[in-house]
Amino acid sequence: MKKLIAYFLPLCVFSTFLLSSCKKDVLNTDSNAKLTFSTDTLLFDTVFTKLGGGNNPRSVNKRFVVRNPYNETIKTSIYLAGGNASPFRINIDGVPTTAINDIEIMPKDSIYILAEVTIDPFGVNNPLIVKDSIVFMTNGNMQDIKLVAWGQDAYYFSDSVLDCNTVWDKIDKPYVIYNSVLVSQNCKLTINAGVKIFSDVGSVIYVAGTLEINGDKDNRVSMKGARLGFAFDKVPGQWQGIHFLTTSKDSKINFADIFNAVIGVRVDSVSLNTNKKCTIKNSIIRNMSAVGILGYSASIEAENCEITNCGKYNFAADLGGDIKVNHCTFGNDAATFTRKDPAFILSNADYEDENKNTFINPLKFSVTNNIIWGEQKDEIEIYTGGKGTVTAVLEQNMLKTLGTTFPASNRKNINPKFKDVTQQDFSLDDTSPAIDAATGSSILIDLKGNPRIGTPDLGAYEKQ
Repeated sequence: MKKLIAYFLPLCVFSTFLLSSCKKDVLNTDSNAKLTFSTDTLLFDTVFTKLGGGNNPRSVNKRFVVRNPYNETIKTSIYLAGGNASPFRINIDGVPTTAINDIEIMPKDSIYILAEVTIDPFGVNNPLIVKDSIVFMTNGNMQDIKLVAWGQDAYYFSDSVLDCNTVWDKIDKPYVIYNSVLVSQNCKLTINAGVKIFSDVGSVIYVAGTLEINGDKDNRVSMKGARLGFAFDKVPGQWQGIHFLTTSKDSKINFADIFNAVIGVRVDSVSLNTNKKCTIKNSIIRNMSAVGILGYSASIEAENCEITNCGKYNFAADLGGDIKVNHCTFGNDAATFTRKDPAFILSNADYEDENKNTFINPLKFSVTNNIIWGEQKDEIEIYTGGKGTVTAVLEQNMLKTLGTTFPASNRKNINPKFKDVTQQDFSLDDTSPAIDAATGSSILIDLKGNPRIGTPDLGAYEKQ
């Protein structure tokens, strides 16, 4: 009997091992299952060099980890979104490929993916920023890792906190912003004449300190989206815009063109001293998907500015503020947006925070010698229903409005006759009633730097 037990025991152990070996791993098929990654973006911001004897400069290799966080095996299909046409190349767990289907990742295990890119940074026909993505399809869920590389030779900034008292004055190549730059509190960024700045989708310039833009009439500073080519010249919403934070002070923008953002200039809170928090002169803010200039309890001065083609408001000052607007042109091409809101709005509305505390917001404004025009019946709205005091000057403007309480010095519902709004030319036609219609103006030039002669014209442009 003892011999029989001794005979069967090894057989049972072997059989158990055999059955265990033949058993398949449990496969996770949950439609909510997702992989985890060591990064969400691979950014190739190094200088490209001719590696490996190829004809074109190549980047260094960058890698990331793909993890299966579950206790079951998971299957995923991986592919390069741009396929064979992509400038990027990937290697999945040692296999060079553009796509691989149903790769298994064991429980709590991971795989490595390497990527590189081939770009000639001196190829002037390249996009400024080259993008692709690595896509993962797992049980019907799609995830991706972004691939980003510099496509041309430029001065690039990615999630950058600028050094104090930085100066951008190079005109040999553009400055390119990916995601954001920050001007820190008590620091200053100076941008000199002729500088060109391109910002990627979602990118923003945050100003916690001071921004000074010093363009001139012959060398304006240009700020727009990073997508180049004629097809994108008039496309709004390509970047976020300039955001002046509550600690910012003494910022000045002169002879700048700010195009194709979501909000061209946003200014938060009152001035920290006797100066305006942000002064904008001789500048064009155009093709904003939302607002041209937006202020919250803000201190803003705008002079000789064109703010045109905005999806919501051209100028909006909410929660009170200290506003001065002189010789500006506000207008919209009806074919650009389907609009419902007025071009110009001021408000002294009260504010209630999450703790039910009410803040009263006084409003002080001086709005003179402007053109505020568009296809709406009312293109100007002034709300004074808050508890804050209102100190108002509204004189000698050309307004599109049904309002009956505006001072008599304003010309209402008289078409200013812009030259050609379909071509985004908001200067004055030869027969414009805005010619020689301003008064009390001490401004000697117009937006283009041309002299204002005799009795000046309304708006930003002086008919020469």
